[in-house]
Amino acid sequence: MILAAAERVFSNKGYLAATTDEIAADAGVARSVLYRHFNNKADLFQRSVLLPFVEFLRNYSQVWRSQVDQPWSDERLMQTMVALFYDSFETHRDTILTIAVAGDDIDSETNAYLNTELDRFFATMLMISENEIHRRPWMSLDGLDLTIRLTLGSIAASVVLSRLFMPRGAAAPSREDVIEHITRMTLWGLRLSAPPGGID
Repeated sequence: MILAAAERVFSNKGYLAATTDEIAADAGVARSVLYRHFNNKADLFQRSVLLPFVEFLRNYSQVWRSQVDQPWSDERLMQTMVALFYDSFETHRDTILTIAVAGDDIDSETNAYLNTELDRFFATMLMISENEIHRRPWMSLDGLDLTIRLTLGSIAASVVLSRLFMPRGAAAPSREDVIEHITRMTLWGLRLSAPPGGID
C-alpha cells in the first residue's frame, strides 16, 4: 500500500514537492508505520518509482536470448525489440515522466543508483548489438552506442511525449503503425526501405 501510494504521490506532485506525510496519508497509514518500512523519501522513490523501471531494464534481454540459437530475420528481431520497449514505456509512462521531471532534484544517492543502472543497461544493449553485428554484418559499429540511445529515445518520445510529437484525432497512428515505422527507420534509415539490391 505504501509503495503504491508513493508512486501515485510522486507521479502527481513530483519528487521535490512530495512529502512522506502525504504518502502516509494516501496509503492510510501513520508516519510511524511508513518509517518502519522505509528510511526516507529517497528510499521510497527508489523502491516505488525506480525499482520497477530498473527491473524491466534488467529483464528485456530475455527476448534477445530466445533467438540466439536460431536467429530471427532482421525485421522480426527489430520489430520484436521495438514492440517490447514501446509496451514497456507505455506501462512505465508515469515513472519515466516522474524521473525526467525530478531531474537534479533527486538526491545524490538516488541519482547515482539510477545512473549506475542506466549505464549497466546501455552496456548490455551495446554488448547484445555487437554480438548481433557478427551475424548481421550490414550493421555498423560506428556510433553504435548513440544509435541505440537515439532509437530508444524515439520509442520513449512516441509513447511518453506523444501529445507533443504524434498526430492527434483521426490522424493518430496506431501502436502497430508506430512500431512498424520505428522498426523500418532503425533498419533502413530515413529511406524506410532496404537499398536497391538489398544489403551487402
